[in-house]
Amino acid sequence: MSLEPSDRLMNRFLMLYTVYKASVRGVLPGKVKLLKLLYEAQEEMAKAGIRGLTFNFYRWDYGPLSNEALSDFEYLLANELIYYRQEPWEIGYTSRGGVVLKESSDLLKQNQEIVALIDKVVQRHLFQSGTQVRGEIYDHRIPGGKRKVGEAEMGETLLKPMERDKARQIARIDEDWEDTLYLLMNKRSMEALKESRDDIKHGRIERHVPASA
Repeated sequence: MSLEPSDRLMNRFLMLYTVYKASVRGVLPGKVKLLKLLYEAQEEMAKAGIRGLTFNFYRWDYGPLSNEALSDFEYLLANELIYYRQEPWEIGYTSRGGVVLKESSDLLKQNQEIVALIDKVVQRHLFQSGTQVRGEIYDHRIPGGKRKVGEAEMGETLLKPMERDKARQIARIDEDWEDTLYLLMNKRSMEALKESRDDIKHGRIERHVPASA
């Protein structure tokens, strides 16, 4: 199932929120824990009939893994919305990430049920390591199946995005918010906007004079 641009944008935004929520009250020690939090949050959304997070997860060495989630993680890093440190391992949100979440508070309110499920999952595993969270998820049933996650074959699909026509609720983001959120999250776009504003403020943009007929 191919994702629409709004799906990918919301995935990145909700991942940023998850990093914020997990790191502001505790320590997010690495990608293993983050991916497991996202998996369980999407699992909870599916149980509630909500299409919010839309990652494809499959079984791999360290539990549920999503290539899209890894790609979005790199996007957040590249745009300086989160940081990733080693020795000790730690993921957290940056000042830019904080600004994006503050400026998008209305969007979070519009998706309060989705946000509440993320909050619930983060709170449940707040002080656990990635290994501990992974161990608990291994005991979860594969959605729609009888086996446990830990019994799945390597590469086996564990969780897919909920189909739109089966969801009772879909993440809310209109075209105006799509444009705004993309601008806020994209570092290059924000720098270009700032430069334009500075040019206007300091009179560095020439006034256009129409050519005479």
